[in-house]
Amino acid sequence: MHTVLRKHDFIIPGLEFADDGLCAMCASVHITKIFKSIVPIIEKIPRSKKSRFDVAVFYTGGKDSTYLLYYLSKVLHLRGLALT
Repeated sequence: MHTVLRKHDFIIPGLEFADDGLCAMCASVHITKIFKSIVPIIEKIPRSKKSRFDVAVFYTGGKDSTYLLYYLSKVLHLRGLALT
């Protein structure tokens, strides 16, 4: 059974879905596939020789940023600076 989603069914203000159930980002995925990221992707984060910290993370206190800080410090053994 397929449920038709309506604009008022969501708790995020302004989030709307088209009749096919796609949001604006998903509906434009064919356009955004050609975009290139301006953020460089690196495989390994080097330890800094000029700073006490190797990485800085915007820490919100949520699960994602908490796990990221844990992973960077305990798994990758990097020195992190939590920015709040």
